[in-house]
Amino acid sequence: MTITLRSFPALRMASMLVALLTAAVLLGACAGASTSSETVDVFVGSPFEGGESLRYEVVDIGGGDRVLVGYGTLAADAEDGRLALRQTYVEAETPDGATPVTDEVVVWVQPDTFRPLGGERTVVSRDGNGRSETTRYAWSYVAGGGEDKEPRLVVSRDGGDERSLRLRDHYYDNESSLWLWRSIDLVEEYEAYYVSANPVERNQQAVNIRVPQIETVTVPAGEFEAYRLLFRTGRAVRTAWIEAAAPHRVLRWDNGQSVLELLPDE
Repeated sequence: MTITLRSFPALRMASMLVALLTAAVLLGACAGASTSSETVDVFVGSPFEGGESLRYEVVDIGGGDRVLVGYGTLAADAEDGRLALRQTYVEAETPDGATPVTDEVVVWVQPDTFRPLGGERTVVSRDGNGRSETTRYAWSYVAGGGEDKEPRLVVSRDGGDERSLRLRDHYYDNESSLWLWRSIDLVEEYEAYYVSANPVERNQQAVNIRVPQIETVTVPAGEFEAYRLLFRTGRAVRTAWIEAAAPHRVLRWDNGQSVLELLPDE
């Protein structure tokens, strides 16, 4: 496969990279599925252990060519009885004297249920003059009980006022998606709905996941047999390929504009 590294003006590269990296993880940009969809718990068990670290390249496919725009690392660590799931993205090329565009996320989940506990995200971008801008998000999950019968997601941006969202049953943090999909009992013809809570957009949606088949996929890390997963939220459909063999790594995630692909071990 051929990938080019195209030169872009600083602002365009910065804004595009942040948008692509956001879309590479988030399903929230898609139109929401019906809130009446019957959702279930989809988590079965984590096939990965603390200490795992996987490297990816981020490729823009929106213009027809494959253009390398960034690199990503997905890491999972055991931390104080929790799983810490970290994503770190950086642009492939930074103009001389500029601050690199980066996107760093950590979300903490319960290892036995994958229920989220909280998270943080820091996005470093550049404005039209090439000056660095930093946006920070922090969120936590409050268990339901007493007068608050439903669990809540509480989010703040740049240390500002907190805003909360009452959550539906069978929810998972959107930022944990690239690990959650590996933790499902994947078989051909599998289909289910679950709830994705999006802290950055402060919303939630029912996500339909379906596994139509196993197929061969080629990424920079090699050729693998993989489950093809289709995700539907409203009319939008996105695709991921999960390694059929344990530990069921995410091999490719295609959001229609950009593709995240597994790189070989260093």
